[in-house]
Amino acid sequence: MEGFIYADHEARFDEIEADLLPRLRNGELRSREHVVEGLTAAPGALRMLFDGSNTGKLLVRISHP
Repeated sequence: MEGFIYADHEARFDEIEADLLPRLRNGELRSREHVVEGLTAAPGALRMLFDGSNTGKLLVRISHP
């Protein structure tokens, strides 16, 4: 795995957006989210960040829209 700092590539944002948005829309790119429910679950969610037990972008949902 290799990371990068997105701000270092600001000059190419339009190019990147033109390439990635269609891929996101057609389902070629997918992201995983790990959602925990309720503000009281936030401390446990924070621990998950450090022990690696989350399975995607970790979100704490505090209410349903």
